[in-house]
Amino acid sequence: MKNIGPASGNFAGTDGAPLSVLRVQQKMNETVAELDRIYKLDAAFMGYNNNVYNQWKTVDHPRILAQVPERVSFNLNKWKEYNMAHTLSAANIITADVITEAESIQIINSNSGTQLYYTLNGTDPMGNDGVVSANAYLYNTAFTLPAGNYNIVTRAFTTNNWGPIASKTVKVEKPRAGKFVITGINYKPLSNADAEFLLISNTGTADLDVSGYTISDAVTYTFPQGTVIAQNQTIMLAKNLSLISGFVQYSKYQWTTGSLNNSGESTTFKDSLGNTIDNVTYGSVSPWPIEANGQGYYLKLIAPDLDNTLPASWESVSLIATSAKMSSSKSIDKTEGTTLKSIK
Repeated sequence: MKNIGPASGNFAGTDGAPLSVLRVQQKMNETVAELDRIYKLDAAFMGYNNNVYNQWKTVDHPRILAQVPERVSFNLNKWKEYNMAHTLSAANIITADVITEAESIQIINSNSGTQLYYTLNGTDPMGNDGVVSANAYLYNTAFTLPAGNYNIVTRAFTTNNWGPIASKTVKVEKPRAGKFVITGINYKPLSNADAEFLLISNTGTADLDVSGYTISDAVTYTFPQGTVIAQNQTIMLAKNLSLISGFVQYSKYQWTTGSLNNSGESTTFKDSLGNTIDNVTYGSVSPWPIEANGQGYYLKLIAPDLDNTLPASWESVSLIATSAKMSSSKSIDKTEGTTLKSIK
């Protein structure tokens, strides 16, 4: 059944279907070409009269080809007569070529009263002898898939009747999302205690809306509505913005109350629902970089993909130099142009 015209999309036998007049004639010609060689060999071996070969070439072969339309029509009518014709329409797979795990795949079946089967590995939902393949799933509603590459193949089905194949290759990716990471801590400035700040980076794969995010440890602040950290960008949250110059590449915000503890403490940010987004418990003594303890340096995460809860993931960066080049090529911010204003 899988090799007749309807299984390939058109039971009427149009050009391209296996049981179409054109395809049958093409197959006949291919077969005749082989038979032609056999007739010649046989005639040469047996010494047959040349008229035998000419009869085949000029009479029998043209007659067979001329009868193809009638024979195809007869066979198609017999398939219909015994309710074995593939008369269903092809289903329609609704999805983009590349989607995320959160996006659904829908299959539209226009054949009322039928079931819809599909596979994900490129095999035919119709198995041997027309039964449902062991690899096939019964379609009930739109579905999602985990990250990976898929070749979806589907057919409609009812008793003794499979629809034509519809297929689509789909790549499913992990959802793109922003990632909130504490990447800088200036807890003990050299000359002015109020020049404290935190650096927050979006190390994810999409912009991150931090509206309503809060910090409520020793420092308190709630990000206003509409605050977005672009992908691979950093913002600054400071105690007193008037005391900080440099860091011109950052958007800056001033926290509401509080100060960072000079000896170290837990720094926790939560989203608008109260879920902890990031937490760092920094320290002022080894194994934390001790230069950040009032020596004109601040703590900076060496690379955005490191675990910021570990002291070894941090380095000390000078706040005195007007342009301190970062040593890590992975760092989100390659250079700092930073000075602190001091109050005499």
